[in-house]
Amino acid sequence: RDLTVTDGMGVTRLDRASFQIRAGEILGIAAVSGNGQSELLEALAGMRSATGSISVDGVAIDPSRPDATALRALRLFHVPEDRHRCGLVLPFEAAESGILGHHGDPRFRRGFLMDHDAITRDEQAKMEAYDVRPPFPSLRSSKFSGGNQQKIVLAREMERDPAVLLIGQPTRRVDIGAIEFIYKRI
Repeated sequence: RDLTVTDGMGVTRLDRASFQIRAGEILGIAAVSGNGQSELLEALAGMRSATGSISVDGVAIDPSRPDATALRALRLFHVPEDRHRCGLVLPFEAAESGILGHHGDPRFRRGFLMDHDAITRDEQAKMEAYDVRPPFPSLRSSKFSGGNQQKIVLAREMERDPAVLLIGQPTRRVDIGAIEFIYKRI
C-alpha cells in the first residue's frame, strides 16, 4: 500500500503504488521505461528502500529497511530484470549461480562447508527440467546463451515453491524458443 520510492537526489521514482495479489494470480505491469516499474520491483524484492507498507501472507515487511533474506524466508522470490547485473555471477559455474541467495539452504551444506556435489546434482536436475543447453552445471554462467542464462535464474527461483514470485522483464534479450518456454513455466 502506498509504496513510494525516492532516489538519492530526492526525485520520486514511484508514487503511492497500491495493489493486492491473491494466490494463483499473475499481475503484469506495463509502462514506458523509466516510469517506476524497476523501482517497484526492487522495493518489493528488498533491494531498495521505500515508504508505505508491504505484507506477504499477512506478515508486515518494513520497506524502509530492505531485507531480501527475510523476504526469502516468507517465500518471496525474485527474478531480476538484469540477469547479468543481479541474477548471475558470470564467472561462476552455473551450479554456483543456481544457488545465489539460497546458499544457506541445508541441502547445499556439509557442516560449515558448501556441498559441491549436492549443488551440482541440484543444478543438473533444474537444467533438465528447464531445458538448459548445454546441460553442464560446471560450465561458467557466461558461456550460456541469454535464454539459457535466464532459465538458470528462473529455475533457481521457481523451483523453491514461491508464495510470491517477482519477475522483471522475463524475456528480455531472449530468443523466441526460450520466450515460449519461459511463458509456459510462468
